[in-house]
Amino acid sequence: MTDPFKFKHFIVEHKYAPMKVNTDGVLLGAWVDIQNATRVLDVGTGCGIIALMLAQRTNDTLIDAIEIDADASIEATFNGASSPWKNRLFFYNISVQDFFRDKSNSYNLIVSNPPFFSNALLSPTNKKNIARHHQELCYETLVSISSKNLQLGGRLCVVIPYNSTDEFVCIAERFNLFLIRRNDVTSKDGKSPFRSLLEFSNIKKDCVNSELLMEHTGAEGYTAEYRKLCRDFYLKF
Repeated sequence: MTDPFKFKHFIVEHKYAPMKVNTDGVLLGAWVDIQNATRVLDVGTGCGIIALMLAQRTNDTLIDAIEIDADASIEATFNGASSPWKNRLFFYNISVQDFFRDKSNSYNLIVSNPPFFSNALLSPTNKKNIARHHQELCYETLVSISSKNLQLGGRLCVVIPYNSTDEFVCIAERFNLFLIRRNDVTSKDGKSPFRSLLEFSNIKKDCVNSELLMEHTGAEGYTAEYRKLCRDFYLKF
């Protein structure tokens, strides 16, 4: 049994979703620049954590969130309906390919915590494979669809493994999406970065680079920077 995850202003049920609430989603939801974002799409929303975080951070932004797994989509819909922002959150049990097949929606901002395994050993559970591996949503598909459905000046924000960053940036450039902000995340002192938070735009700008250390070893605990990033969400901060 997976207990609900309690944040400061909402609760997330994630009992049946293949991917539970995790650090990656929280990092992206807290880091995304939501300035001027009036229409947002969350691709592969899972239990809805990123969509909920962006709803908390905005006042009147409309947020569509799509999820291919039926159980996860049901939980995301429930989580959205139970939140203070239920009138601005819209969940769809559909693939991103089918979502745009018969219509052309235009967004200011597209966000995603995409599946990032390509050649890794598959899980016996197919639902987990879809959530974690490139079976249904590879980087190129995400980027190409985003490129077609972003308004001029619109942005794509993702969280991916640090060692996949160069690959993702190259794919994005092929579809005229250019890296404008990057934050490399390290879990503890002395370790190598394990995630990259990336922001792309269809308008070229100088890229702003930064780093985030989440935790000091020893008694110091979580860093001030990490606490500041997530303080509006985690109960422990």
